[in-house]
Amino acid sequence: MTAFFSKFITKLSEHEWTDLTKSHQFIESLLHNINTDRDLLRSELRSHSQGERVSLALSSREPSTHFKWLIFRDPLLRFEVWLHEYKNKELLRPGYAVVPHNHVYDFSSLILSGGFKHISYIVSKNSNETIKEIRVADETSFCRNMIYTLTAEAVHSLDDIQEGTTTLVVNSASTKMFSEEFNLKTGMVIRHFPLPVRAKESYPFLDYI
Repeated sequence: MTAFFSKFITKLSEHEWTDLTKSHQFIESLLHNINTDRDLLRSELRSHSQGERVSLALSSREPSTHFKWLIFRDPLLRFEVWLHEYKNKELLRPGYAVVPHNHVYDFSSLILSGGFKHISYIVSKNSNETIKEIRVADETSFCRNMIYTLTAEAVHSLDDIQEGTTTLVVNSASTKMFSEEFNLKTGMVIRHFPLPVRAKESYPFLDYI
């Protein structure tokens, strides 16, 4: 780990994570510092050996819309650092990022390259957890060098994702058990439970074996 990135992680590790609003203001300031000297970030990524890259890749993920490269996970699980590499059109499939959804955590994101249209929604539900109403609250074009933060409850989607879009993302610890996807065609609200949540009591597939 380069001195630059070690300092970045140390600042995150020594931070008090008791107030998430203040924490993400702090994260935004750190991302701004990274953005002022991209060479330091490139040097960190170039310093990774093949073994380090493969090791990180084993903990990374491939949703339908992007590759989530794990850069660092706090041993105390207070925060994670990811690099999101959005897929080119030939690999892009409809999925979580491009439909209305929320998250289990708050996150702050620095757009390293490319950009997209960011859509925010206001949602109300029926008593049976179906969609009562969903409407667009805001549409904003985000591009290279921009930084933004979203709470776990915020419902959003991305559209018009440019080729070569990458973002550096820092998320804080989960604040709820599941995220939600809002299916506009069926009116259903689909809950997504992360694997660590699903595994807490037992393997969820045991009854089918």
